[in-house]
Amino acid sequence: MLTATAKDQVKDKLYFTWWPGFARYIREHHLEEYVKDLIRECRELDVPLMRVLRDMPEEQLIALSMKSHGEFLQSVEDNKLREKLNENLKKWETDDIEIITREDIVVEDITVGTYARKKVMLKYLPQYTTDPYEMIEIIKELDIYDEQSVTPSLAVYIDILKEKMQNQETLLLEAQELAAVGSFDMDLVNNKTTATPQLLKILELEDTGDRSAFMEKVHDDDRERVLEAMNEAMAEGGSYACEYRLKTKNGELKIISSKGIVSLKDGKPCRFKGTVMDITEKERLIEQLKGSEKLFKQAQAMSHIGSWSLDLDTKKVEWSDEIYRIYELPNDLPVIPTDMDVYIHPDDRQRMIDRRNRIFETRQPEEAIYRIISNSGKEKILLTTAELLLKDGKPYKMVGTLQDITERQRMLENLQKSDELFKQAQAQTHIGNWTWDVKANKVSWSDEMYRIYGIAPQSVPVSFDTYIAHVHPDYKEKRLAQVQHVFETGEPEDHIYKIISDDGKVKILHSKSEVQTDELGKVISMTGTCQDITDMQLLIERLQESESIYKQAQAMSQMGSWTWDLKSDEVNWTEEMYAIYDLDKTNTKVTWETIIQYRHKEDIQTAKEHLQELLDTGVSQNFNYRIITAKGKHKILHAIKELIKDDDGRAVKVIGTVQDITEQKIAEKQLRESQEFIQKIADTAPSIIASYNVNSGEYSYINEGFKKLLGYEPKKVLKDGVSFLTGIVHPDDLERITLQNAEALSLANDPGNRDGNFIAEFKYRMRHKNGQYRWFHTFGTIFDRNDDGKVENILNISIDITAQEEAERVLYQKNLELQQSNSSLEEYAYVASHDLREPLRKICTFSDRLLTTQHDKLDESGKLFLQKITDSSLRMQTMISDLLAISLVSGNKAFETTSLDKLLHEVLHLLDHKIEKTGATFEISKLPDIKVVPSQMRQLFQNLVNNSLKFAREGVAPHISISHSYKSPKEVNADGLAKARKYLEITVKDNGIGFENEFANKIFTIFQRLHGRNEYEGTGIGLAICKKVVENHGGAIFATAVKNGGSTFTIILPA
Repeated sequence: MLTATAKDQVKDKLYFTWWPGFARYIREHHLEEYVKDLIRECRELDVPLMRVLRDMPEEQLIALSMKSHGEFLQSVEDNKLREKLNENLKKWETDDIEIITREDIVVEDITVGTYARKKVMLKYLPQYTTDPYEMIEIIKELDIYDEQSVTPSLAVYIDILKEKMQNQETLLLEAQELAAVGSFDMDLVNNKTTATPQLLKILELEDTGDRSAFMEKVHDDDRERVLEAMNEAMAEGGSYACEYRLKTKNGELKIISSKGIVSLKDGKPCRFKGTVMDITEKERLIEQLKGSEKLFKQAQAMSHIGSWSLDLDTKKVEWSDEIYRIYELPNDLPVIPTDMDVYIHPDDRQRMIDRRNRIFETRQPEEAIYRIISNSGKEKILLTTAELLLKDGKPYKMVGTLQDITERQRMLENLQKSDELFKQAQAQTHIGNWTWDVKANKVSWSDEMYRIYGIAPQSVPVSFDTYIAHVHPDYKEKRLAQVQHVFETGEPEDHIYKIISDDGKVKILHSKSEVQTDELGKVISMTGTCQDITDMQLLIERLQESESIYKQAQAMSQMGSWTWDLKSDEVNWTEEMYAIYDLDKTNTKVTWETIIQYRHKEDIQTAKEHLQELLDTGVSQNFNYRIITAKGKHKILHAIKELIKDDDGRAVKVIGTVQDITEQKIAEKQLRESQEFIQKIADTAPSIIASYNVNSGEYSYINEGFKKLLGYEPKKVLKDGVSFLTGIVHPDDLERITLQNAEALSLANDPGNRDGNFIAEFKYRMRHKNGQYRWFHTFGTIFDRNDDGKVENILNISIDITAQEEAERVLYQKNLELQQSNSSLEEYAYVASHDLREPLRKICTFSDRLLTTQHDKLDESGKLFLQKITDSSLRMQTMISDLLAISLVSGNKAFETTSLDKLLHEVLHLLDHKIEKTGATFEISKLPDIKVVPSQMRQLFQNLVNNSLKFAREGVAPHISISHSYKSPKEVNADGLAKARKYLEITVKDNGIGFENEFANKIFTIFQRLHGRNEYEGTGIGLAICKKVVENHGGAIFATAVKNGGSTFTIILPA
């Protein structure tokens, strides 16, 4: 009698006799080798799970595999496979597997992994036993386990798929709510309609089957079109698409886009599926969500695996009962080898024969998927494995398994299609979904979630920290508080916030989520959706900004718009229309009579005629009219009116814009008067004013001055252009001014001169109509440029300078004569001074000799008189030398670039004895190099320094400061300066006795002294020479002083 335990063992198909010993053999002697072979085989067969584990270090993978497969083989030894299988399935179902998640396992991991394990185990079978009977029994037990384990594994896999599909359906409904999309499914045969809650919300319906209620909500003008579209789809089948307006409960209008598909059966409509989308605010921002996860049927696939063997010696084929069921054949029907090929689909038959031959050639097991035509004519998809069993190195039997995967393949194809459609919908609407297993702290993102956050899909693992790290700093604290609120209350959340994606973009997201709690109310997981609404928010902001700008533009341009509904006689004005008419918007109801009321009485009849003409012809109108506003102001308005007709050609509305052009008309009048005034000025001006195009040579304007100064009619020049002018220019001047004009134009087109006020000047002669040539001075300036910045038109003003040129010619002649006279005077001065110095030298010499030889014979009076004669002669000789020096200054024009600093130090060296004697000190800045007459500048510095040393205060050592700076023409204020782009200013300042400023000009007069000869030596000509030198250099010199406070001499020279 069997015990209870024995009965259970007999009942359990996973209680084995032969396999446990084989399992112990592998575990005790070949476990590591077996694991390595299994890993290598799984990689060769491309088992999907191996791709999940590809980044794991090899040593860690082998260690984990030895642990798990050691436990598996131990359970085989102990005949506890059922417990082990149930334990593993439970871990898989509850997502409690180490390293991987339950979603990482796919159906190929079950079927191909089972095949790989069996194949590797059979490799060690010949090492364990050579008894054929024992081998066959072990293989049978392996097949039984494969059959018993694959079926519940697939059942768990299908349950996981169903849960995933249900989650996707929930996410799809959330996506519909976010994107304002609803879907419906009408069973036209059974008159049943199902719809998503969002559809009822969008259409504001209580009952999905109440078609009449729906049609009442459709706008009157759209109802017929909607019915036609639906009837056409019902009659012909296929797609249905229509956009229409829907009246809401509060009287507003929604714009609805509806699309669907009508299915026919026996030529009659049987099903109508579709979607509706509220595109009032989001039109064309979000594409329609296509499809619905509800359309995916629950997969109910139970995969059955059968085993078979072929004795290569006897050609006997053995099939398990499952294979007979797959082929739909009686179990007692004998099978021969050719039967296996007969049922193979014709398109797959040769491929399968080649596969079998390849197994015989390579003696390596293979797996394949192929189709058969069953005994009842059904096409099925099968997964088969086959390998050769060897004995003494020779094959004696081929064994394998066969699995009907038809339903599974179809389910997977549908699921993949559904998943792809769902991903497409997410991508099109920028909606991603996520789950957060709070207990395991695992976060899963859809591909679109990764894209929203700027991360390559599924490229990196994500966590709650990943999410928080991307939240914009302005929203981070608030989001943490919101998540905490969800955990505390369990309430769903709906929030809008900003993130910063990995690529640095700031995005606006709309997130919805719900929590799942355990029996104690504790949050164990969260699921949700997240939509990127950045573009939509920016569009809304831009629309609001555009509306604001439009209102501002109307106010700035004083332009308003209006509509007049001819059916209701309702007139709508923008705010600017009220401003134009000086009316209060809140207290004024505008009608057509209101508009007529404020028309200028002389324009009322015209207004009525315009309206009638518009209604009769339908042609848009553009005109000006006058009004008297509510405040009595007279205004001129510019109006554009257009008639709007319906589809039947009936006039339904008049729309228009009105602009207050009062100021414009006043400005036009003022401009017209100004132009007339300028024209009169130009025609009366004693000059020729003309404008011409540099590219065409055509003149666009010539004033009457052309006729007054040259005798030609301006019309003649306007007709002939530049060629007329070149024909009357003096031949000797034509080539010169042509080159000058080309150079000026090139300079004006230089990019560096495009912003400046460029003016070119020309002097030339033109022939009067009477044949005489007259001189003209033309000033040309740029009138305008083209888009490339090149000169387009030139404005010339030409002044008749014939009299001036004649005067300059006479002046030039006089200057020549003056220069000749000056030369003669300089020559006379030199000769005179030379002839005067000779007698003086003799007087001085003989006086000195007389004083020396006759000193003892002269009384005191004689000595005094003789000494006075000698002193006077010496002083006279000095004065004559100074006169000669000053007369020669103007004649010396030997200018050369010279170091002023060097000249100054030469002077100081020359005066070294006097400087040492007086104890003078100097403060000198380094002077620059400029073009001067070196000898004259040396004389200038010597006279100024000597002057400062001479007029020192008694008991105070002289201190002389010499500095310089550059000045622009605007910064200098002195008469007689030669023109230059900049000037050098030299300052010589001392601390001497100074002088009264009233004598500032007198000191530069020749022989002028402010002190007696007994007080200070000198002739009084030194500063006169300084002035002459400076003027000879085109400069100016002046002095300022303070009595007993020192003097300052300023020299300004062209630099």
